[in-house]
Amino acid sequence: MKLAIATIGFMLAQMVFAQSGDYITLNITDVKVTENNNVTAGMDGTVDLKNKQKLHNISLYRSAGLTINANIKVSSNSSRRSSTKSGSITLDVVYHSEYADGKKDKRTAQYVFYLDNDRSFVAKEQFVFKNGLKPRQVKLTFKGQLQ
Repeated sequence: MKLAIATIGFMLAQMVFAQSGDYITLNITDVKVTENNNVTAGMDGTVDLKNKQKLHNISLYRSAGLTINANIKVSSNSSRRSSTKSGSITLDVVYHSEYADGKKDKRTAQYVFYLDNDRSFVAKEQFVFKNGLKPRQVKLTFKGQLQ
């Protein structure tokens, strides 16, 4: 009898943990990379994020000459003075891009979502690679939705 009660208690604890709000899903769509007025589609996908845990090297775009990855971290905020800020979620994204010739660029973005927001965003990043007098400019855009 004690074993059955302990087993049921353990199962209930697992269900509460699974629904506790420690996980959120990020949907990435409409990934586009623009270079010299040439637009190329990237990789759409879904990423499951755990509160305050960073995911490394999420691939957004990959071609023979260019790779763009992202490190993503989501965290819930707490504040003793503001219930609005206390209910917000912060999404930190660090973009890493690399050309085949070894040139690299890095960008950092932060998105904050409050209780009344729909938790969607449009990311627009620009990477510049030095190449003498003709620098290469690459633009990355995509839509993100937290669910």
